[in-house]
Parts: sequence; structure tokens; C-alpha cells
Amino acid sequence: MLDVPIKIPKQYYDMLAGLLSTGKLQHDRFTLDLSEVQNIKIADGKLEFNPAAKIKASIGPVNIKTTITTITAGPTGININIDNSPVDVEVRPA
Repeated sequence: MLDVPIKIPKQYYDMLAGLLSTGKLQHDRFTLDLSEVQNIKIADGKLEFNPAAKIKASIGPVNIKTTITTITAGPTGININIDNSPVDVEVRPA
């Protein structure tokens, strides 16, 4: 086997290693829990989770726990469709 090292910033490495070892992606006030997801479909700029992924967020004094089924790539950012909610999230580069 030929090993080819690829170096990435430590914060991204830690996020990826955490996701692979726990099934959870943590960043600042947000946790995306993929540990119960059995299938991930990627097509037409969209990720679909089955069953839905769990998400937790703390925004000021408010703590949110919900699920997400789809994430799409849009022209201005990545759109996270929060299940059963009129509010969705768009992630943009800093």
C-alpha cells in the first residue's frame, strides 16, 4: 500500500476525526449527530439523511434540538432545511 499524506489545518482534522469516531460533528455552539443515520444520499447538490440527523444549537439563551433531513448547496451558501420549522439556516464562508 502506498501512503500519501495530506496535511489539513488541525481544527478541520479534529472535526473530521471526531465525526468518524463518534458520529457527531461539533463546532462552536452546534452539534450535528449522524450516529443514527443509516443512509446518506448525495445527488443534484443535495445531501439526504435517512433517518434524519439530529442537531443541537445554543443561540443566546435559547437551546434548540431538532432534526434535519436535507442539506443543499445554494448560490450564496449551504442551506440546512430544519424539519418541521419555518426557519432554515444558511451557512456562508466567513
